[in-house]
Amino acid sequence: MASNLAIWLQHFNEQSFPLFRNTVHDVLRLTVSDNASVKSLADAILRDMTLTARVLAVSNSSLYRRACPVETITQAIIHIGFKRIREVCLTTRLMDAIQVTQANRHTKRVLVQAFHSAVQAHAIAKACGDPDPEEVFIAALLYHLAEMFFWSFAGPSADAIFAELNRPGRTPEQAQQDLLGTTFRDLTYRLLTGWHICDLLKHIFERTDRENPRHEYIRLGLKIAQSMAMTDEEIHIPLVVKRLSQLLELSPDGVNNFIQGNRDGVSNIARSFGIRLEQVPGTRPGAKGRDNIAQERESRQSLHS
Repeated sequence: MASNLAIWLQHFNEQSFPLFRNTVHDVLRLTVSDNASVKSLADAILRDMTLTARVLAVSNSSLYRRACPVETITQAIIHIGFKRIREVCLTTRLMDAIQVTQANRHTKRVLVQAFHSAVQAHAIAKACGDPDPEEVFIAALLYHLAEMFFWSFAGPSADAIFAELNRPGRTPEQAQQDLLGTTFRDLTYRLLTGWHICDLLKHIFERTDRENPRHEYIRLGLKIAQSMAMTDEEIHIPLVVKRLSQLLELSPDGVNNFIQGNRDGVSNIARSFGIRLEQVPGTRPGAKGRDNIAQERESRQSLHS
């Protein structure tokens, strides 16, 4: 297993190596330096026009909503934060690499689920008063990182590999272990560790700090995206709806409106990262999202008063 894991890691790192030349390498170096300044980091990002555009787009997306638009990289660094800008830069570059190579429906499927789960987890974290819901978004987005890489480089054998991985009688992890000699989960963990990003997701994989509520936000986001990928209607996982009703103080109908409203914004957020997705299945205009939570909570409270 160890040798197979090393082989896949080497392959993924070779495929993604161009991402870390020049600009992104400098960003990673500066954001872990105690002596780096906002100006030096801004100068490094500005050397790459594509990365500059991506950072500004993400800074002005609904993830980092603010009263005044972010117009400069310096403003973006101050707004997003010195540490978080590293993850934004690397994530946008990873998405660029996957976007360039995505030639099969499996890559697109995983991308849709990744962004959908990230948007849902972010909305749950924000509704629960999390101090940094953007970190929850990045962790949920990168949860399937190795799988996104795998399918983007799978080539013409993708359909046959997909059929084998989904043959009945085995769990997904068992199928991955049998066919690849490792699992997507282990590969993602090792990639994150090697690139020194997303400690929150690494803790989830390590099963440490289990009492951290952010782990639950991410798991709920993943379950929502997985469930709704199989249906165009309301979410059909009763335990998830029940748990969200408790967390958000919403009725079951309110939970489904909350979920649907979040799903409506997935494509726009993905676009800020440079990814153009087909419409997320089942999206309905005019659904209520996280902005309507307070109204429903007040209605429920008035009923019980």
